Amino acid sequence: MATHTLFAPVEIKRPQGSAKHMTEEMDIQHAAERFVDRFGNNAPREAAMRMGELWDSGDTYGHDLWQKIYDRVSDIVGKG
Repeated sequence: MATHTLFAPVEIKRPQGSAKHMTEEMDIQHAAERFVDRFGNNAPREAAMRMGELWDSGDTYGHDLWQKIYDRVSDIVGKG
C-alpha cells in the first residue's frame, strides 16, 4: 500500500537577501545618527579616521561597513 501526502511542500520565493539588506540599511542609519549625536559636525572626520584604522589593520569588511556609515554621516551633517 502506497503512502500519500496530503500537502506538497510549498516553496516561498523571496528576493534573495532583501530583508537582510533592509536590516543592514536600518542598522547603518541608526549607527550614523548615533555617531552624529556623539560627534556633531566632527562626525565625518571621526568616521573617516575609523575607516582608516580598519583599513590599516587589514579589516576590509569593517572598512567597507564604515565607508557606508561615513557616507550616511556625511549626508546627515550636510543636511543639518
